[in-house]
Amino acid sequence: MNDTTEASDVDAIMHQAVVARELGDIDGALGLYKRALMLTVDDDVLDRAGIYVALGDLKRAQGKLREADSNFEKALALMPAYAAAIRAIVEMAEAGADWKRAVTYRGRLAEATSDPTAKAAEYKAIAAILGDRNNDVRGAVEALEKARDSAPADRALLEKLVGSYEKLQRWPKVVETLDAMWSFCETSAERGAIRFTQADIVLSRLREEPRGLAMLDAALEDDPSQEKALAALVAIRSRGSEWAEIEALYARLINLHVARGDADRAFEICKRLGLLRRDKLADGPGAVDALQGAVKLRPGDAEVRGALAELLVARGDIGLAISEYEQAAALTPTRPHAFRRLFELHGRAADADRSYLAALALEVLDAAEMDHDLIINQFKPEGRMQPAAALTATDWDTTLRASGYDLDVAAILRAIGPAAIKARVAELSEQKKLVALDPAKRQDASGTVTAVRAFAWAAQVLGIALPDLYVMDNVPGGCAAIQAGAPATAVGPQLLSGLGMQEIIYVAARHLAYYRPEHYPLVFFPTIVEFTQLFLTGLSLGLPDMPIPANDGVKVLRAAVIRTLGDAEREALFEAARSIERKGGRVDLAAYIRGVELTAHRAAFLLAGDAQLAVRRIASESRVIADVTADDRRGDLLAYLASAGLAQARARLGVSVSSTR
Repeated sequence: MNDTTEASDVDAIMHQAVVARELGDIDGALGLYKRALMLTVDDDVLDRAGIYVALGDLKRAQGKLREADSNFEKALALMPAYAAAIRAIVEMAEAGADWKRAVTYRGRLAEATSDPTAKAAEYKAIAAILGDRNNDVRGAVEALEKARDSAPADRALLEKLVGSYEKLQRWPKVVETLDAMWSFCETSAERGAIRFTQADIVLSRLREEPRGLAMLDAALEDDPSQEKALAALVAIRSRGSEWAEIEALYARLINLHVARGDADRAFEICKRLGLLRRDKLADGPGAVDALQGAVKLRPGDAEVRGALAELLVARGDIGLAISEYEQAAALTPTRPHAFRRLFELHGRAADADRSYLAALALEVLDAAEMDHDLIINQFKPEGRMQPAAALTATDWDTTLRASGYDLDVAAILRAIGPAAIKARVAELSEQKKLVALDPAKRQDASGTVTAVRAFAWAAQVLGIALPDLYVMDNVPGGCAAIQAGAPATAVGPQLLSGLGMQEIIYVAARHLAYYRPEHYPLVFFPTIVEFTQLFLTGLSLGLPDMPIPANDGVKVLRAAVIRTLGDAEREALFEAARSIERKGGRVDLAAYIRGVELTAHRAAFLLAGDAQLAVRRIASESRVIADVTADDRRGDLLAYLASAGLAQARARLGVSVSSTR
């Protein structure tokens, strides 16, 4: 039989062996493979090695592990790099917990393959056996290093290496491997964290401070928000009093945070920079510059404003310092410190009226001391003040307005108000809901009734047209606006007897503030839903082409208003609506209502002139408007006492206290 015939016979027999094995005939398959082996020649090493592996697999299936191992070894004797035989021996070794042999043959498997991924996988498996099974960290490291040679970008592998180097305290290797990991990071946060870890090792383990400082710098360059790196860098520099270096670091970080749009962190670093320049570098101008930057980034931080104010005082900028303390008082109206400093600074500036107002705030806070009591007792008014002038619309806008007031919203309300109120009155009349007023109860403004005369006086001082006044029973709060065809107010028995003049004036002024043209629509559209419909109606009339969500309420009101709207009102609506459009269409109607309520209390205090009375009235009120609480009203009153606006309003009325004590 020639070689071709023998090869054909071997192939046929091996095929029969495979079929027999698939059918579960292990003995038959063994016989066929042995027969095929006898037919192969010694030079046909590939077929012979394959047959030995097949015999080994069958013996393993029979549980004859020694014979299986012998066959696998015979295959390797023919072909030392035969992967199938090596893999089979590895499987048997690991199944039998022969870890030493498993490591040896996995090493041979790694050497036998040219695939970098497969090679790395084998070395990682060897490392796992050595590290987890044999507690041989050094051997595991050697295997991982070989794996890294084949898979240098394997992040998990590098992390294992770092952990192993740490166990062996091979700190230079840890730093080196972290460097490799850094190059594969996808985010700035990851890069910054790795640089910080490197710096920590270099500083604490290798004791190389210059190199460690450079790594901390690099961590912050990668990730300016790396707080651990910043804290470590500042701590080390501080130990050496290297304040100039810290200053340069802070300045660099501010620029990085600003470039990243991180205003919060830029603020924190600006604040630290200001305090560093103030406390360590004795650089007043630089400290002012840094804290002013912090204030721009976070205008609502009272602490920073206070620190800035003190620096401004130190350099003689009393006016700017006062402005900062005014803001601080408005932000934290229940804290006495800003009011104390305002009292002192206004005293330096010989501004008796503003010193007096700051003292009133301290009295409200139960924080007044002897100096404060003296000026309060000297200038506290007795009875009704005697104004020399009345407030104008400009005075209202520049001296009285509380937070939330919006010029554009006010302009729309002034323009659409008369027509909208007329439409609402007609609607109420049709629904028979309009209040029927008894002419006999209408009061003569020039009569002798004290409360009525107080209303007339307050309206004149506030620059507001006096509404018709009607005496009625059971009026909540003592007075209430009436939804009627003409502006009207109901006055109850609470105001007709039992109250002092200043208290009546307080109630009257607060109430009359709602009769300002930009406030009066709230009397007829008091809920946020109704008020929103009114505003959207005005906006849609001002900008007909602007897409505005229009519900049925807006459509009905628009149809009613448009019939009586004049050309001047249309032009005013157009100008206000265009202004709102230019600022992105953003308005806060709830804040506007809130601002109206707080402004009304400011006007009330301005005319009554008694802060303690104002606080008592605020505490006694139960009405709810735009979720404004008694604490909100009290806090705004305190902020107003600290403001330049109140001083300007008092000067405008001619009721400021004397500049001499």
